Amino acid sequence: AAAADAAAAASPGDWVGRGYKRFEELEDVEGLQRRVDEERAAVERLQQREQFVPHQHDHSVERKVFELPEDVKLGLVRKSKLSGNYLFSEGQFVRAAEQYQLAVSYYEYCFPEGEEEQRELDALRVSALLNSSLCNLRLRRFPEAEARAAEVLESSHDNERALFRRGVARLEQQKFDAAEEDLRRCLALRPSSKEAALELQHLRRLREAYAEDASAMSRRMFQPPPP
Repeated sequence: AAAADAAAAASPGDWVGRGYKRFEELEDVEGLQRRVDEERAAVERLQQREQFVPHQHDHSVERKVFELPEDVKLGLVRKSKLSGNYLFSEGQFVRAAEQYQLAVSYYEYCFPEGEEEQRELDALRVSALLNSSLCNLRLRRFPEAEARAAEVLESSHDNERALFRRGVARLEQQKFDAAEEDLRRCLALRPSSKEAALELQHLRRLREAYAEDASAMSRRMFQPPPP
């Protein structure tokens, strides 16, 4: 995991090298520096003891999570997401993505009675998925980045960051039509978005290059052989 994080951070082809600071930011990370010491200790505790991890083949583990008090399960969602934020700040993108996905897994076992708790849980899930998408973009795991952003868009159709990150992930996979749709929707939501406009320019250049390559290949295929 450490090697993958280092390689991702050093990759010259990484899309984040294009300098889109606003879309690179984590969700709800304003207080991150104040929590660094706290989260460092939390991560160390997580490493030192066995955790409840949902979605294992051992159904007894799932039952234990399900039967936890709702406030404890909410705390697990919070802690996993914050641990992901700390790990991201340390450049450990693989482990950060794992913590964000763990937060999403815990969310599925939460059934709060109050609307306020449900709103907080929904916001934590969206934040964790967006951050997971960003981690996967940094790691150049574009199908995973696309999938995490798509999960956000299932319930939040106009989430600007999700549209941008899915659009970039699709662009990197050469899904040009789908990428253009996402980036144009992003730009429609925020016409002043330089990031989305630049990605659309990048998309047009890639399309032109692919069209030129295809045309050249076609000419070579039908060119008569030399005498």
